[in-house]
Parts: sequence; structure tokens; C-alpha cells
Amino acid sequence: MPSVTDVLQMAIHHLGKGEYDQARSICQRVLEVYPDQADAWHILGTIASTEGNFLEAQTLVKNAIHFHPNEPSFYQKLATIQTSLLLYHDAIETLTALQDIDPSLSNISADIDYLKALIDYNKTAAGDFGIELEQLEKIFKYRLKQNPTDVNNLAYLAGVFEARGELEKSWEYCNLGQSIDPHNVEISIVSAKILRRQKEPALAISLLNSCLDKSLTDKQSCDIYEQLGKCYDLTDNFGQAFKCFEKLNLLLKNQLPAIAKNQQAYIDLVDKIKLTLTHEWFESWKENYSTECSSGPIFLLGFPRSGTTLLGQILEAHPKILILEETSCLTSIVDKLIAAPEGYPTSLVALSKNTTRELQDAYMESTRVWQKLHPEKEVIIDKMPLSTIDIAAIYRLFPKAKIIFAIRHPLDVCLSCLTTRFSLNGSMANFLDLNDTAHLYQQTMDIWQSAVDNLPIDYLPVHYEKLVNNLPDESARIFSFLNLGDDHIEIDPIKLAELSKPMRTASYDQVSQPIYLRSAYRWKNYEEQLSPIKNILAPYIKKFGYELKS
Repeated sequence: MPSVTDVLQMAIHHLGKGEYDQARSICQRVLEVYPDQADAWHILGTIASTEGNFLEAQTLVKNAIHFHPNEPSFYQKLATIQTSLLLYHDAIETLTALQDIDPSLSNISADIDYLKALIDYNKTAAGDFGIELEQLEKIFKYRLKQNPTDVNNLAYLAGVFEARGELEKSWEYCNLGQSIDPHNVEISIVSAKILRRQKEPALAISLLNSCLDKSLTDKQSCDIYEQLGKCYDLTDNFGQAFKCFEKLNLLLKNQLPAIAKNQQAYIDLVDKIKLTLTHEWFESWKENYSTECSSGPIFLLGFPRSGTTLLGQILEAHPKILILEETSCLTSIVDKLIAAPEGYPTSLVALSKNTTRELQDAYMESTRVWQKLHPEKEVIIDKMPLSTIDIAAIYRLFPKAKIIFAIRHPLDVCLSCLTTRFSLNGSMANFLDLNDTAHLYQQTMDIWQSAVDNLPIDYLPVHYEKLVNNLPDESARIFSFLNLGDDHIEIDPIKLAELSKPMRTASYDQVSQPIYLRSAYRWKNYEEQLSPIKNILAPYIKKFGYELKS
């Protein structure tokens, strides 16, 4: 009578010949008698993986590990399956466990670095450009030496160069990938991005549409609809563009159902702040110890997509200015206020002298960490648009702070938020829906307006439309507000992007090109689609000096 090992060797023989049903049947019969037979589970997982059933394969191989937790090949198979499912964090955990089991295995550290690079690469697609693209290039090139025909890796390299604006180099890797696999979706997506940036949106649309009838991952579907939306916009097919952005946002919402809880928590906080910030509440503040500060920091506030990234580039063109790009300097202070027994923003009312100084010192120390990296910079500007909801805390701690407040037509702001792919969290999840976007804008501006109506805030409003139409005068006005007007800095619109460091925000693709006027009053192209939110935004459209109708 053959042993279990002999029987499983038969299954492996069938597997090698592509006879999956026979191999599967043998393993299933073995497991009926020996349900803890790890090798049988592993072979079943290999069959499911080969057939493209990765979720099933993951479960099967996990069963193998459960019954034989010290077999390295099981972990390697599981990490490969998790990578195919784009579960990069899970794959890293699996490989880390494999390192613990057998530290002598080579290339595990390199595989983990590669997975981390894939995570960062996908963050750039999701609106986070605070990624070291040069490091990604090194890792992907190292991987390419190991496997020169890995088409997806060629696509990643092409994507890195596209993100850096090196389109010719990106094309080289796209062409190399297409020569190996002409129908590779990842290569097609990067190629479409290049075509769009080279003002060939019609060709990009054709290429992207040809991908839609293929088997796609969720990420690929998101990438395709995002690029289709941008390309249709460039061809003035605004109705179709809007539909593509809606499909993108629906896909993102369905991928992250858990984000809804964080979104609701954020909205609850915003509602609480708005209801609290009344004239009577401001009058109830106890003695303001923070007036002892000789000077205050500088903040760049507003709302996402209101021009804060462009303003940041203009400001940092000044040799004395350092922009803190959406860091946690202020949010860490607000978190302490939220954790206070009184809650937030109620905790602002009775801040003691010692607590006030502790919070001030904590904030200033966190900014000094950044300044030490750039000792030549004398002026630090904290850029975090949605910190507008914390304006009361900013004034409470730093009444002498200067605020640059970015303003753009509210319909343009909401349209741009809806059509921009952000790295999602509780606040940014609101931008997956048009009405949610408009309501968050309204609530944020209500908070801002209540603060400026009740507090002597030192702020400068900067309208995006005036900025792009008259950059020299507006820049001079901003530098004068910051007491830097004597430095006579001239801003060249064409060279502005070249002077700035890579952006961390979703505006990167736009501001890495010379300033143009297409984004001003873009809402007029989508007036029909935006009609449901006009009444919500009408008060601030009028207050900020804009027209409601095109």
C-alpha cells in the first residue's frame, strides 16, 4: 500500500503536467483521512493560486502553515499569494515570520524592501507624493536585474519616472514592457498617463478603454477611471469625465468600508466645533496667558484644493521660508486637547497658564525639529488646509499668529476635491461624495467665519484666481504681509515648479507644471453636475465675491 508521501507525489506529478483536477482530487481524498496533512493543503493552495483563485489559495496555504508552522516553503507561497492580492502589508508580515523561522534564507530582506516599495508606489497613485521616488527607482532596478522580464516591475519603474516628470525615460520602460507583453494593464495605465501629459488625451482614452474588458484588480480599475476622467476633461467631454470620477469614488468607497466609521467621527468633531464656537463661548474664555508670546507662528489655511499647494510653492521660492507640508505639528497638539477631560474644543476655555505654555512649547519644539534640517530658513509656515477647523485653538495658543487664508470659488473647490484622488482618512473620505464635500466645506467655512467674527485674527485672504492672473503683485502682497517685502523676490511662473521640492499632496501632477489658468472657474464646465450643491455653497460664493451662475 502506498504511503501518504507517495500519494502526494502523484498529486505533484499531475500538478506539474497541468492536470489540476486530478491533483486536487488526490489531495482532497488524503485530507478526508488525514485532515492535518499540511502538504496536501499546500498543494491545494498551489493549484488554486495557479488557477488565479488567490483568496481561496490564501486560506488553503494558511491551513498548511497551521498544521506545519515551521516549513519555510509554505510561508514563501503565502507571501507570493498575498502579493498577488496586493496585500503587501500581510506579505511583509509573512516574510518577517519566515525570517524568524530560518534566518539563513537569502533575499528575504530584499523581498521585504520590494514590498515596502510597492506600498509607497501605490501611495503615489492614491495622492501621497511624500515618497522618496529615487529610493523606489533603486529597489525596482535591483528587482529588474533579478528578473528582466517582469513586466509589472517594468511598469513600476515607468511609473516612477512618470511621477518625476521624466517622460522619455518612462516611455523607454513602457516600450520594453510592451515588447514582452503588449496587453499588460499596468504598462497601459502608465502609457496613458504619459499620453495625457503630452497633450494626447484621445490616444490615452482609447488605450484605457481597451483595458476595461480585461480582468482588473480594484487598484487598476481605480487608476483607469481616474485617468479617463482627466482625459475626458481635457477633450471637453465633461459629462463623461464626471461619470468616470463618480465611478472612481464609488470603487474607492467600496474598497474601504471601514473608513465610513472614521468619516463619521470626523464629521461629528466638525459639527461639535461649529456648535461650540458661538459669541458667548468666546466671551467665556478665561485669561489668555498665551499673549505672553512675543510672536506667533505662521499658518497656511483654507480648504483642500483651494490653492494652498500653489501658495506653498510660491512661498518656498523665498530663500528664508520653509513650508511644513501637512505635518503633525499642530494635530498632535489638538490631539492632546481632545484627550482632555473637558473634551474639544471645550477644553480651550479654561486652559491654565502651565498647560498653555506646555502646548506652546510642544508645538514650537516640533517645528524646530524641521528647522534644524534647514538651518538657513528663518521663517516657518505650517501648511495644513483642514486645520482651519482648529482656528480657535490656534488663536488660543498663538494670538499673534499670522494666517494666510486661501480662497477659491467654492464650486471649483468642491469639484476639485471630488475629482482628486486623495490618500483616504476620516476627513478625506468626505470627498468621495459631492454632497458630503459641499457640507464639509460649508461647516469648515462656518467655523472660520465664526472665529474671524469674534477674534482679532491677523490674516490675509488670498484668492486663487487673482493669484494665477497676477502672480507678481499677489506674491508681493503676501511677502509684505509676512514682513518680507523688502527682499524683492520675483516669482517666475515658468520656473516656479523647478524651484520647489517635490510636493506631498494630491496637487502634485498639476503644480509640477507651469502655472496655467485652466483650473480657474473650471466649475462652469460642470455646472449641470454641480447644481445639487449650489444652494449649500451659495452663502460663501457670495461672501467671497464670486458669481453663482456662469
